[in-house]
Amino acid sequence: MSERESLIHSISKTNPELSRLVVEHRSLDSNLMQLQSQGWLTPQERDRVKQMKRLKLMRRDCIEEILDRYR
Repeated sequence: MSERESLIHSISKTNPELSRLVVEHRSLDSNLMQLQSQGWLTPQERDRVKQMKRLKLMRRDCIEEILDRYR
């Protein structure tokens, strides 16, 4: 486990916001991988992939902001 993962694990025990963000980030990652594994995407699916990537990045930024407070 990396230092970052250890920090997330320990902080998420007492910080429900971090815990929620991590779960959402992982869910978005899983959904993205599933969509992208299809090979060919409809225009609507491509738009959904773009939206999910943006949401995933936003969650990551929020996670990092919380982690920075504890570093």
